[in-house]
Amino acid sequence: MRPFTNEPEKAIEDFKKAVELDPLNGRYHYLLSRSLTGALTLGGFAIDIQKAAGQAASDEAKLHAGLASELEPENDRIREWYERISK
Repeated sequence: MRPFTNEPEKAIEDFKKAVELDPLNGRYHYLLSRSLTGALTLGGFAIDIQKAAGQAASDEAKLHAGLASELEPENDRIREWYERISK
């Protein structure tokens, strides 16, 4: 994955590919959701990803946040993210 390359579009592509390869991995859905909204951090480092434009990106981010929450119901971080983005 290329989240630290300062190429946000490619990082999003990588997370989409990760979800495609392992659709039952809640963490991948979570990271994709965060990257789509520009709110991605990994290992304490903020990734400068511009907020995706348009309602479709917002809907896509919500979709992946919801899937992540369903796949990992015990993960408080994912649940909190889903609650935050769903408002």
